[in-house]
Amino acid sequence: MKVWLTMLLGAGLALPAHAARTPRDYAWLYPLELPAAATDNAWRVELTPAVYAHVHDPTLRDIAVFNGDGQLVPFARESPEPALTPREIVTAVPVLVLPASEPAGTATDLHLLIERDGEGRLRRLETSEQVAPAAAAEARDWVLDASGIHGSLESITLTWAAPAGDLVARFSISASDDLQAWRPVGGGSVFALQQGEARLDRRELGLGTLRARYLLLQRVDTGAQLQGLQARIRYSVRAPGGAALEWVDAQAVAPPVVAAPRGDSADGSTFDYVLPAALPIEQVRIELAGDNSVAAIDILALDKAGAKATSLAQTTAFGLTVEGETLRNDATAVNPAARVGRLRVHARTPLAAAPRVQVGFRPDRFVFLAEGKPPYSLVVGSASARLPDYPVDAALARLRAQLGAQWQPPLAHIGAGVPSGGDSVLKAPPVPISWQRWLLWLTLVGGAVLVAGLALGMLRGERK
Repeated sequence: MKVWLTMLLGAGLALPAHAARTPRDYAWLYPLELPAAATDNAWRVELTPAVYAHVHDPTLRDIAVFNGDGQLVPFARESPEPALTPREIVTAVPVLVLPASEPAGTATDLHLLIERDGEGRLRRLETSEQVAPAAAAEARDWVLDASGIHGSLESITLTWAAPAGDLVARFSISASDDLQAWRPVGGGSVFALQQGEARLDRRELGLGTLRARYLLLQRVDTGAQLQGLQARIRYSVRAPGGAALEWVDAQAVAPPVVAAPRGDSADGSTFDYVLPAALPIEQVRIELAGDNSVAAIDILALDKAGAKATSLAQTTAFGLTVEGETLRNDATAVNPAARVGRLRVHARTPLAAAPRVQVGFRPDRFVFLAEGKPPYSLVVGSASARLPDYPVDAALARLRAQLGAQWQPPLAHIGAGVPSGGDSVLKAPPVPISWQRWLLWLTLVGGAVLVAGLALGMLRGERK
């Protein structure tokens, strides 16, 4: 490892000059946990809510990494490769209806014809059967052909031609790569309901991050038949090892707020929440406390004092019990201009209790080069110390040229933090007065004394 790093830093990657810093120049210290036998030259670090809680600089430049000798090591925010920038794509996929299970006592002669092209995509899936003498049952199973998708499947969005009224449909989902061996991968519900003036519509089934060529949807409820079913799949092509969305609970502030946000009508209910730290949130999930409830919701970000509110999103939150299953709203996407540490949730109709609020955030990622000997420590929080501009991207480019374009630094886990410099380093140091300023003041004072002396001498001469 030492030889590699010496070559990288010696090949024109000059590090910037900086003042000698120590871990005690920062408020908190977090040990970085690496495998005992690790010999990697570079490591990734994902910031945790505990680290965010001690950040003093809004641009995250009061964070650094020290080695076992107490020396700063090259450390910078990760810059993803342009070719590997995460992309989300939604595409329609073929939907093929499978024959329904037959009632007991009926004789069935089933013929299944599967025709695929050279890449495995379904060109034709035909079924034929003779049922005697009872009529065939309605179709309730569908195969989705996702063989043309090269990425991680994240969700299925369903649409249907009929029925046009209220509908709740529950599905189990299985996956296969050959149409023979199937594995269960989850399930979910879609619904279209009218509750008074509120229209509740959810047609998406989550898949997590799944890779499969074919999906099997099986209807598990006894509701009305879906006709003209169509499907669109959302999938992502992400950088290897990209930071995943993390969820944390927001804590309600008691007692509830009585003022409506932004001068709105005082009707309804308003609740304030605090997060573990100011986080780069991307989604907010609101869960109403009661069953069979619905409310139009405004989601707002608050400043530290709680005096200024900025709108983030509007959504409809609900909890409905249908056939023993509680249906709830999905998370709502938000795009704040800065990290958010406090939230306000305003329901336009009264709520008996504060909803449960969770936020999803994607942590900022940094990379450090393993210069010097371990253990390595991450430090955070300072009014004066700022991260130098290390050319870490150039070092990573050289490593990828040797180890492969898809290589990514492994993840270093952040341990439990301990105070280092404490709160004293969060206070801005007094501005030093330069010797030039002292000399200027001495010159001005001396000049004033000299002028006063001359004036006094002239005054005495006139009296004589």
